[in-house]
Amino acid sequence: MSNSPVPDDRSGDASPTPEELRAQITETREELGETVEALAGKTDVKARAQHSATEFKDHLAHTAGRAREHLAATATTAGEKWREKAPQPVQHQAHHAAETARRNPTPLLAGAAIALVLCVIMRRRRQR
Repeated sequence: MSNSPVPDDRSGDASPTPEELRAQITETREELGETVEALAGKTDVKARAQHSATEFKDHLAHTAGRAREHLAATATTAGEKWREKAPQPVQHQAHHAAETARRNPTPLLAGAAIALVLCVIMRRRRQR
């Protein structure tokens, strides 16, 4: 084993100046800070869950809006077809019933509530 100095890989380049070393250190610190932030973001389960929930909520709102538009168009078309084909006395009775329900919705709401309760009871009995 010889005691000769270890060859330098820089092939004769001068060593970096203190300013260059400081710049390298600053750059390395910035990169390390960004890496730590990225890792912290990945481990923040609560923030990620909230972000996913927000995205899902926005998606649902968009889908609901499209469904509402489609439903309104379908209802309009169905109403027009019904007006064209339903006999006049039936149209008159339907109009009268709708007006009565608008003036006093309590009986209609009570009937809907009773129907809902009956559906829930029947469903629970089937599950047993």
